[in-house]
Amino acid sequence: MHADNIRFIWDFPTDKASLTFTSENANMPGKYVQNQQVSKLWRSISYPVGQVADQEFVFSLEKYTPFSAIVLWNINLSITSQVRLILALNEEFTEITFDQTWAGVRALYGYGEGPYGAIPYGGYSLEGLVNYPFFVKFFDAVPGTFVKVLIIDPQNPSGYIQAGKIALGYYFSPEFILNYGYTPQYQFQSKQSLSRSGAIRTNRRVKNKEIPISLNYLSMQETQKIDDAIRDRDMNKNILVSVYPNEGTTRERKHIVLGFLKEGTFSGITREKSTYKCSFTIIEGK
Repeated sequence: MHADNIRFIWDFPTDKASLTFTSENANMPGKYVQNQQVSKLWRSISYPVGQVADQEFVFSLEKYTPFSAIVLWNINLSITSQVRLILALNEEFTEITFDQTWAGVRALYGYGEGPYGAIPYGGYSLEGLVNYPFFVKFFDAVPGTFVKVLIIDPQNPSGYIQAGKIALGYYFSPEFILNYGYTPQYQFQSKQSLSRSGAIRTNRRVKNKEIPISLNYLSMQETQKIDDAIRDRDMNKNILVSVYPNEGTTRERKHIVLGFLKEGTFSGITREKSTYKCSFTIIEGK
């Protein structure tokens, strides 16, 4: 077993699909799951705790489309939740190409235990998982024209289910890893001031994570995909990057961002001997 390489989702075709859903709060409509601003939440109607109804979203696309990833962002799933994905070629969902159910919240490897045969101590933990409000799954590419996402969470302690994004896409992964020295950064919006008495006061505002991408060993085909994707995306469409996909670790969670191409960071494609290279930054969206 080996680590999966960095993965990008440049496009979410479900953002432009026709959409139906089970329920919505009047002030937090279902259409928000197709929004690029993930702080604008869809919320179901309220239910008694223990009786929260399954929430179904059906995306109807205009053409046959390959998918290899599902993303739910800014969600409030409980530890007992499940997410089911069904892809079909017809709206009756009789010609099914994919049907899988996952735990909405998964256990993490603890300290000292790794996914690639490291010393087995430390165990698994569910602690703190609900503080990372996203669900991302990658799978082998399959086609679909109709997409059904079912969120199953009857014990949700909030009495409702909510999400800022529910989307499917097709991931791209270059053959070679990021350049050595990669580290995430943060863009702080907070401002500090010094009072006359010497006290430091901070006007606390949101901070945005940044993932700087630098790839030095790209093939011609890979550079074409990146160049096409960035040209088509502009800076107002969601992009997902997962630096350590499928690890099942805290590191995986800390190095995944749903955001946008940061202004002025794309270096363009340059050739160096027999390979190509480029760099750009994805900034977290709110």
